[in-house]
Amino acid sequence: MGRTLIETSAGYMHVRTEGSGQTPLVLLHMSPLAGSQFDPIAPLLATDRLVVIPDRIGFGHSDRVSEPLSIVEHARATLDVLDALGIEQFDLFGGHTGSVEAVEMAVSYPDRVRRVAVDGLVIYDEADEQSFRGRYVPPPRPTEDGSHLAWYWSWWAGLRLPDWDAAFMQWRTFDHIDSSPDFWKTYIAVIDHPHREQIPLVTQPFLVLAPRDHLYEQTHAARDILPPQAEFLDLPHLLCDEPVAFASREVAEHLTSFLA
Repeated sequence: MGRTLIETSAGYMHVRTEGSGQTPLVLLHMSPLAGSQFDPIAPLLATDRLVVIPDRIGFGHSDRVSEPLSIVEHARATLDVLDALGIEQFDLFGGHTGSVEAVEMAVSYPDRVRRVAVDGLVIYDEADEQSFRGRYVPPPRPTEDGSHLAWYWSWWAGLRLPDWDAAFMQWRTFDHIDSSPDFWKTYIAVIDHPHREQIPLVTQPFLVLAPRDHLYEQTHAARDILPPQAEFLDLPHLLCDEPVAFASREVAEHLTSFLA
């Protein structure tokens, strides 16, 4: 797997690439993680195509920023990366925050995006939105005894599912710490973005995966606003927020079939 730093309109973005062949596939990660979220599934998708895995600005090994970026600005930075790599047309797969960015890119750059797939749709009503804003707040300031680090573990413990062993929890906790202290600003950018209004505007072939995660109800609620060409794949047997990690082979099969 190759890796590089590419200058974008928002700062330097760390990007990994794997494979070669068909139309490149860009993987857009959720928050507060990084492109390493796709480590379990990337090799399965890269058998016959180039897979591009950026760390969104503010996450992973990419630059931090002094001012929060909008989803539009994040999408523009991702496009800067693809321009630098000489990639004209590409496919997209995004999860959660990544799904919002993927839809933004599909709508704003329809000549560049060939197909788009998402894991979950972020559609909240007013009450959900207020709850969302209340959960995503700045982390505690560092303390001399390091006790503030327990906050990160507790954050993930509140989402923990039976498949998440201690090693997986540590992986997620480290990624979360690495994106601090400003990871929460990207969640607010998601809420502020007109995702609901953009979903019906997607004109490309559009695959929506609906595992039974914390966006399951919101994803189902969005079925009425999907464009007519969209394919909705209900996956209630996948009881996990990260099917790319815990059901990587099944998700890869769905994506490979759709992208073909």
